[in-house]
Amino acid sequence: MSIEIFEKAVTGRTPENFASTIVALLADAGFSDISYTIQTSRADFNSSAGVYGCNAFSADFNNTYLLNGTTKFIAVKDASQNALIVYPNMSKTDTSSENCNYYYSFIITNGVTSPSVDKVFSLMTNITGGTFKTSLDTSEVLLTPFIDSEAKILRPFYISANRVIHNINTVVTDANGNSFTSLGNLFYIKNA
Repeated sequence: MSIEIFEKAVTGRTPENFASTIVALLADAGFSDISYTIQTSRADFNSSAGVYGCNAFSADFNNTYLLNGTTKFIAVKDASQNALIVYPNMSKTDTSSENCNYYYSFIITNGVTSPSVDKVFSLMTNITGGTFKTSLDTSEVLLTPFIDSEAKILRPFYISANRVIHNINTVVTDANGNSFTSLGNLFYIKNA
């Protein structure tokens, strides 16, 4: 398995602080030429070398709860699959009322990017609305490829369509024997 997990504490409570924290996080993950500009509550990131084929990507920070509740950002990358996800470490309980930027800041896979937007997560993705089910629930996790609001399919990232959530780094298998690692935020990454 070639999944690597990186974490970086938030340095402040503004979009500028969030963007600089993400740049430092990406440097830790091996992407050192990232720059950014702030567009009100959104950060636009640029990389001349590219992040798995993507030279420009963005993250939305347009939410008071996000600005006040985030303690750190987490990046999970799988170099063998050219895949990266960055998301805030926040408590989440319900996909119907919480916003998309609580679950991920941006995803990049093979040159395709999906930025977060300030909208209800269950309306933006292929996931049912409602409260989370923990791994102690008797329900089996139902994983489906992550499809964003623009209908981009972003494999190897999968989402728990029935809201079963496992702790970060928990490995689960499907009926076909494929293994997935939980990212702790309803996202899973298929192990190469």
